[in-house]
Amino acid sequence: MNLKTFPILVAAVAVAAAPIAAAATVPVIQISHPFLSSVTSTGLDAPGSTVTGIECTKFDGEPDWTCIDMNDFAPVDPVLNPEFLRNEMYFGNFNDDASGRERWLYWQSSAPTGVAADPTVYAVEYQCGAWRHIQVASKDSAGLAGAVPATCASPILANETFVWTGAVTNAKAAKTALKTVTKAAKKAAK
Repeated sequence: MNLKTFPILVAAVAVAAAPIAAAATVPVIQISHPFLSSVTSTGLDAPGSTVTGIECTKFDGEPDWTCIDMNDFAPVDPVLNPEFLRNEMYFGNFNDDASGRERWLYWQSSAPTGVAADPTVYAVEYQCGAWRHIQVASKDSAGLAGAVPATCASPILANETFVWTGAVTNAKAAKTALKTVTKAAKKAAK
């Protein structure tokens, strides 16, 4: 037997012996709310930035989306509180059983000293086992609620994380701000 063909034969036998699935299933790729992250263009964490956004939910049978404006909460620093959406905004485990839908619209509201703000706006909906990108017409509840629903073909949110990357505009100021925020965070954690 030619050894070069042996793995192909084994694979063919394994496929032939595998049971045939009755229906296609959608794999669950992501199961939790997204993380938050803010970094500089040089790859360093950028504490001192803040993010804001809107979260909308819609349960089976409800005609309208129910939205929460994140401006109703204290400012969120994505470096100091990367799990904010998981810890503070968890309203249920949305899966693809059509009983509930959840959408997020998030953007950076301020950048740390010495770092340019990143204009990236994330709009995602949980669909087909993952957070998938959707297009919104505006950065408000109406824009998020009125977006075309995500499909299984919609792009998936990379690494289950909203990441804002800002260019360093003043290295000395950024370094000083980083030290100040880091020191304050350590003091608050004690």
